[in-house]
Amino acid sequence: MKVDVFVIGAGAAGLTAARKAAEKGLKVLVAEKGSGATIQSSGVIDVAGYLSSNGMFVSAIEGVRTIASKYKNHPYSTIGGGRKTEPDKRAQESEKIVRKALEDFVGSMKSVGAKFVGSLDENVLVTNFVGTFKPTCLCPSTIYSGILKNLEDSSVVFVGLKGFPDYNPKFCAQSFSDTVSRLKIKPKSVNHTYLDVPGLEGRGDILAIEIARIIDDPEMLEKMGQNLQKSAKSAEQIAIPTAGLESPEENIKTLAEVTGANVFELISFPPSVPGYRFVKRLEKAAQKAGAIVRRGYKVVGANCNNIVKSLRVEMGRKVTEIEADAYILASGSFLGGGLKEDCDFLKESVFNLPVFGGDGSNLEEVYLEKLLSREVFPKGGHRLFSSGISVNEKLQPISYEGEPVYSNLYAAGSILSGYNYMAEKSGMGVALATGYLAGLNASS
Repeated sequence: MKVDVFVIGAGAAGLTAARKAAEKGLKVLVAEKGSGATIQSSGVIDVAGYLSSNGMFVSAIEGVRTIASKYKNHPYSTIGGGRKTEPDKRAQESEKIVRKALEDFVGSMKSVGAKFVGSLDENVLVTNFVGTFKPTCLCPSTIYSGILKNLEDSSVVFVGLKGFPDYNPKFCAQSFSDTVSRLKIKPKSVNHTYLDVPGLEGRGDILAIEIARIIDDPEMLEKMGQNLQKSAKSAEQIAIPTAGLESPEENIKTLAEVTGANVFELISFPPSVPGYRFVKRLEKAAQKAGAIVRRGYKVVGANCNNIVKSLRVEMGRKVTEIEADAYILASGSFLGGGLKEDCDFLKESVFNLPVFGGDGSNLEEVYLEKLLSREVFPKGGHRLFSSGISVNEKLQPISYEGEPVYSNLYAAGSILSGYNYMAEKSGMGVALATGYLAGLNASS
């Protein structure tokens, strides 16, 4: 089989890269062995939330500029021109590319019927299942309507669903009250209530995905709206654990009309319905552009010299050889399987590329345990989580000498070294920006 561009990984970075390459009229194949990390994500777009020395950024773009100017190994610095570029110029170029990538993303989501709301010029706080907040800048409209600043001076009710063990609305309401009091924000009232899930009454093991599918059923949604109206009474803000899979925006609108309140969706921990929706919409946008997406395709070997000639791909019991002109490695970090432990060392899974620490150090002979701190939550995060492959300004993986390993190989997303997306809240920003640029570079 022969294609123009072969993308390894169908997360946010891989699907974005595939869409951009397909938009250029190229034949693009995306191979994904499983589900990856994006499907477990919150479904919101974190571009730059925190810096250990600065606290929370007021705006995501302020974070991008600060990071790109101060940290030369960070992916935001790399897309801004690389280590040798003057810091201010690097910050300006990085901001320009991130803005283009996020505008492009919002447009692609709109083309498949998904509305993302927010701005790179403002970080907002969204509420999660335990009543605390995370900073982000772009959200599905179903989540954005419940940002913290919209809840001030309002009566808020957290709605739980009987038989759904993953979410405790009483705990969430108490935690929310404690958190907002420390932030000196005063809602009128904070309460909780429980509803039956229509059609699943009496069960104690209901899954979030089951609830989402039921909410998508117009008849069940109407029943839930009637129950919600009775239970939430005169609440002005109603928080629900999920808004559905196929038509969340319409479902939220229906519930708001029935209750007369602003109804919004909480972000959850894995398994995440918003994360699942997010991946499906990214995939739909890539396919709409012409990319072929294949799940259950595992890359098991590579035929390379100074370029990547072909990859061996396992599909069930069958192994086939696939050739391409360009390849994009977006296989993820540890959850996605792009990075692995091998005989106590950190390794890249497909090409055995050189691995680097977040500071640019050579990890070839560094034991994996040396990348972990004795503290559970060290300031700035564990070194392991900022480790990965290093790339040049074209996003080509480089050797320990700084040269491209293969001239037709590009990389994007969380396999890149130089940043800790968990500590920074920058994961989706890096994935979308590097995926965008890798897709364009591979196309040329």
